[in-house]
Parts: sequence; structure tokens; C-alpha cells
Amino acid sequence: MKNQFEILEEKYPSTCIMQLRGNFYNAFNDSAVVLSALREYKLKTAPSGFKCGFPETVLTSVKEEFDKNHINYKVFNNGAVVIENSFEDNRFDEYLKMYKPTAAEKAANDTDKKEKEEEPVKTVSISKKQYVSLITGNGLTIEDCMSDIKGKVQKSIDENNIKVVSLSVVNGITGNSQGCTLQGIFIYEQL
Repeated sequence: MKNQFEILEEKYPSTCIMQLRGNFYNAFNDSAVVLSALREYKLKTAPSGFKCGFPETVLTSVKEEFDKNHINYKVFNNGAVVIENSFEDNRFDEYLKMYKPTAAEKAANDTDKKEKEEEPVKTVSISKKQYVSLITGNGLTIEDCMSDIKGKVQKSIDENNIKVVSLSVVNGITGNSQGCTLQGIFIYEQL
């Protein structure tokens, strides 16, 4: 039997669904992946997939981030939509494709969690080496620059068998007739 969140996801595909529970807005599954990618919130494993959330006091800034990045969203409180927006150039699926953890990673996380629960004393954490790269995106608008950066990062993932840990824009140059440039850094691990 499907829960309320799964029903909403089916009813509103390619839309980030967030529900108020207590003092926190929660997102699950694909919505949680997109929210985590957009706001750099921690993505947690849940019984049905993934979970991510934020305190209700930051809803306005979350909404602004979704608007700025043209990602469809619906925010629910007690089953009623309180805030929503949709875009013709919705980028929900783009974010989902770029940031959705693989089934193997999810299974590994679940296995690690079970091992920690069963044998907390014997669990050893092994850290991987992390690398930092500078990346530049060009375009006519800031959104074009971000798309260029994300495309280059995705190309690195595909060609070099890496996992991106973090992606941050650190510098931007705008204002000329030939467009703009953004520079960012991304931290990654070799798989």
C-alpha cells in the first residue's frame, strides 16, 4: 500500500514534494535527492528510499532557491498545498539525474547501517582520499554558466569513475556583452 507521499509523487511527477511534519518540512525519495543537491542538506536512508528535511523557519530561502534554479515544487501542510511553483523549463529531472545515488551506494549505506547496529564496537570507518578541482562555466546567463559547470562535472563523473562529494561556486564574472563566467570547485572521490 502506498503512503501519502508516494501518492503525491505519482500525482505530481518531476516536482519536489515537501510536507510539514511538526516543525520540519520533509521530502522523500526523488524529492529528497533534489532538495539535498540544491541546498546541500544531508540525505538520509529511509525505509522507502531517501529522506531529507529542513526547519520551517528556512522555507522562504528554500523556495527562493527552487525559483532561482527553475525546479517545480509543491509544499504541503495537512494535505493542502501552501506554496507551489512550476516552470516550463523545469530542471527537477536534471538535478535528479546528476545527484541521485546509485542503487549500489544505497545498498552499501544500508549494509553499513546494519553492521553498525549489529556490531557497533567492531565497525571501522575507512576514509577515502578526496580531491579538489577548479571548474569554469561560461554562458550568456548565470543559469547557463551553472548548466555548463554541471555538464562538465557530469562528464568528469562519466569519464573518470568518480563520485562528487561537493560542488560550490566560488567566483563569478558578469556584465559584458559576451556573457558571464562562473568558477567553482568540486570535491570528489575515486571509485
